[in-house]
Amino acid sequence: MEFTTFMELVRNEAEKRVCGDCSVQLVTTIKNNGIVLNGITILQDGCNISAIIYLNDHYEAYRNGTATIGIITDTVMDTYEKNKIDRSIDMGDFLNYASAKERIVYKLVNTEKNRELLEHIPHVPFHDLSIVFEYLISQEDTDSILIRNKYMNIWNVDTEELYRTAFINTPLLRKYELKSMSEVLGELADIMDFGDPCDAVSMYVLRNESKVLGAACILYPGLLRDFVAACRSDLYVIPSSIHEMLILPHANLIESGQIKEIIWDINRVEVAAEEVLSDNLYIYEQSTDLLRMV
Repeated sequence: MEFTTFMELVRNEAEKRVCGDCSVQLVTTIKNNGIVLNGITILQDGCNISAIIYLNDHYEAYRNGTATIGIITDTVMDTYEKNKIDRSIDMGDFLNYASAKERIVYKLVNTEKNRELLEHIPHVPFHDLSIVFEYLISQEDTDSILIRNKYMNIWNVDTEELYRTAFINTPLLRKYELKSMSEVLGELADIMDFGDPCDAVSMYVLRNESKVLGAACILYPGLLRDFVAACRSDLYVIPSSIHEMLILPHANLIESGQIKEIIWDINRVEVAAEEVLSDNLYIYEQSTDLLRMV
């Protein structure tokens, strides 16, 4: 069965299960790094936003015979109920820059992998990456709108203004957390082992509290400078994904070439294609207070 037929079957089945004030639509989305995903959205009357439930992985399960249309639709409806959005965006607030500016933040994306997208959105180059901007729909930092050139025209602002605004907002709205790898793994295993917070053989995880799009925390003013002073060592900064950076004190004396090989391998085996940030390695030097590519 072709993917388009599969999606239509799921849409029809979902349509039978929703209440009369909902519409079920198929959507195609271009995600980060140019990844195209197809999904379904269930939109309530009077609501102008809805979560997208992607069907690509479900199609593979269907083709492999591990799931039926009915089982997949059950999962789709369960996901919808858990992520149902029962509010609308106040477009008046969004279209008015005076009110919208309070919710503008930045994130990092790979420049080369998003070359086509970057033609249509404001951005600031940062090594092999680009700083791009979002409007947070909710205080919970779960929903956002990517800011495009057409919105800048409506607001009558330029990229420099967006960057200045996001530079202030992002550390406040997306607070960072910096933990040792042993602590993070301990949380996952429900076993806490903090160790020495500046142990030279430790690796650290830098992300934001929501654990979404936290790689941009490396841009927070003074963060790396304060940490390198406490650890008394320059820092390797490893792009784990768009969601987090790994920080390794340079005193570990691990060859940069080894680290770059590991980054390359992990990006192709462990990290989802739309979540890859970079194949490159960075180093933060205390003497210059600068982050550079190795």
